Parts: sequence; structure tokens; C-alpha cells
Amino acid sequence: MSFLEQIKWYPGIGDPSFLGWFTVVAYGYVAFLCYSVARNGVYVFTQGVSRQVNLWGAIALIFVALAINKQLDLQTFFTATAKYFAKKQGWYGIRREFQAVFIIGVIVIGFSVLVGLLFNYRKYLWSNFLALIGLCFVICFIVIRASSFHHIDRLIGTKIAFIFSFNHLLELSGIFLVGANALWLLNQRRRPKQKPTGVENSQ
Repeated sequence: MSFLEQIKWYPGIGDPSFLGWFTVVAYGYVAFLCYSVARNGVYVFTQGVSRQVNLWGAIALIFVALAINKQLDLQTFFTATAKYFAKKQGWYGIRREFQAVFIIGVIVIGFSVLVGLLFNYRKYLWSNFLALIGLCFVICFIVIRASSFHHIDRLIGTKIAFIFSFNHLLELSGIFLVGANALWLLNQRRRPKQKPTGVENSQ
């Protein structure tokens, strides 16, 4: 029996709903915007160009990975694996305590990473603030969702209107922040200077 059969996890589409695919498209579109910011960094940023280009390039790659993960639903693999070892090692009965500690740890680490990024990019905060907040928010949300904590699952699964749930609202909010920041930067970019054309020598 393979390990996947033991943990009872099989690859599949994580969220085949309209909003699920919409979120994938949103990740992809914002990843493209982030790539555009990185590619046009010399025209977008006035200082610390290389550092900010690297930041936006990294965000683009992360969002591509999150777009793929959205439908592969790899966090359920993590959940199934944790459940398997919890049962095997005999601490499945107190899993709620571990999940609570895990969620608190994610929040603390996420906040610490955000503070670290804000401090590290403090000189360029005005141009990256929304993106840094949105990035940390999305990653923390996905990791917390992977914890499969019953009360958290019930909360984020609550319907707000029609097919719209807190799950979609929270995830799309982080994506929106990054996308809004990228669009603002692209709108602020300077036009490349035209090279002067040579004057042909008259014969």
C-alpha cells in the first residue's frame, strides 16, 4: 500500500466552483502584474531598484505557486499526513490542542515576518506597503486553513451572500491588496527616455 493510500489522500481539483477558478485567475493575473513591476523596475522605482525588483519577482513566483496550489489543494495533503502520524503516534485525541498552538504559532510567525519585511523595506515602504500586508495575509490564511481546525473551517465556510463565503473573501482580500499595489506602481512608472536619433551627415 502506497503512502497516499495510507493517508487517504488523492490528487484532485480542490475547489471546482466558479469562485474557486476565479481565485486561480486572480492569482495568475496578480502574478503577471507583479512580474510587470519587477520587469519595469528601473522605470517604477527611484531608489533601491534591485531590492524592490527582487521583492516583486519573488511575490510573482509565490503567487504562481499559490495559483497552482489553489486547485491541487496541497494543504490537504499536509492535513492528511499530520492526521496519519497523529493516529500512528497516539496523540490524535489531543489534536485540538496541537491545532490551537499551531494557529497561534502561525499568527505570531506571520506577524513577525510582516514586521521584519516592513522594517527591511522601511526606506521603500510607501511603494510596497499594501503588497507586503497582502502577501503575509494570504500565506497565513492558507497555512491556518491547512490546520483543519473545526471552528476555523466552520467560520471560513460561512456563506456571506449566494456562493460567496468568508473563505473567498479573506483569500481574495489579500490578493486584491497585492494587485492594487502593483497596479498603482505600474501607473506611476516613468516613460523610458528616447535615445536621440543621429543626424545624417549631408553630402
